[in-house]
Amino acid sequence: MTETRQPFDIKIFTVVLILIGIGIAFMYGASARFAERLFVDRSYFFNRQVIYAVCSFLLILFVSRMNPRVFFRLSNLLLVLTIVSLVLVLIPGIGIEKNGARRWIPLGLFNFQPSEIAKVTLLIFLSKRLVERENVRDMFTKSILPNLLMIGLIFTLVFVEEDFSTSVVILLSALSLLFVAGVPFQYFVYLAATGIPIVFFLITSFGHMKIRLSSYLNKIFWGGYVSYQEKQAIKAIENAGFFGNGLGIGSNNARIPESHTDFYFMNIVADIGLIGGLFTLFLFFYLFWRAFKLAYELQDKGYSYLVYSITIFIVWQTILNIGGVLGLLPIAGLPLALLSFGGNSLISTSFGIGIILAISRFHPKREKNDNVSF
Repeated sequence: MTETRQPFDIKIFTVVLILIGIGIAFMYGASARFAERLFVDRSYFFNRQVIYAVCSFLLILFVSRMNPRVFFRLSNLLLVLTIVSLVLVLIPGIGIEKNGARRWIPLGLFNFQPSEIAKVTLLIFLSKRLVERENVRDMFTKSILPNLLMIGLIFTLVFVEEDFSTSVVILLSALSLLFVAGVPFQYFVYLAATGIPIVFFLITSFGHMKIRLSSYLNKIFWGGYVSYQEKQAIKAIENAGFFGNGLGIGSNNARIPESHTDFYFMNIVADIGLIGGLFTLFLFFYLFWRAFKLAYELQDKGYSYLVYSITIFIVWQTILNIGGVLGLLPIAGLPLALLSFGGNSLISTSFGIGIILAISRFHPKREKNDNVSF
């Protein structure tokens, strides 16, 4: 194996910075009314998002300078620390509860949300394991089953925090990685046969999840009730036209509570219209295409799996968020990656982007018959 250091993928870096910049640009208009009501200071969320963006920028630069082999060597430790933090957040007195959910550990200057970093650490662990175990004789019991059990453990810990949307993103991202790695399709059939009833039982065990899913199905099949947030978001998008109502005007008029989080895409369209929404989608598509292209070109399977999986988790989160805003999917309660307000989401996504850029710097070239080692 030979590695050649080179500048990181500047196109990925640039489009990420543009998306983070868009997140800042529309934050004041989206959050000013809500911030004034809660904190009197209309710029409260805007100021904090600027701080998160600067920290994320520095994190991307720092991580991108690291040798990506470090992440594989530390994969077990990172996952153990993630599991410990996911358990700690459930303990009263350690984890804090907001809006009926216990997802955060107070760390003084900010509240740490372990489920966000779990998205990345689980994928690092799985990417390494899939390469290490790809040639074992008993594939299911020695390779697939242990990975499924680990995915199930992380999914369950996040789910019991009543963070169903994040647990779904983790599950979909991890299973997508297994598919990319060439796990036989028959195992996915077996998993669906056993897993779907379990997930359905879990959903129906939590009242707000059951209500959200049943209202969506009722709307789709019987034209039933549309939630206030969804109705206001669709109305704001329809009224935006091609060029929108002006920066900060359309989003402010929408009057959606906390629209700076889950409904951030609506703010973009309401302010600068269809052209703004399409431009934002183009940036995401370009980011995904560029990252998938890098993953495809990599000769090291471990690196390739990791780039694929990190990109896939951002893809799933984007689809679930925008799909909910447009009424095509149930409202997920997920932030829009790189744009919505929230330090934990922005930091975890930036950490993943930093890893992708680090891999693009080294871009390992594997000679014929070389083995992949970590």
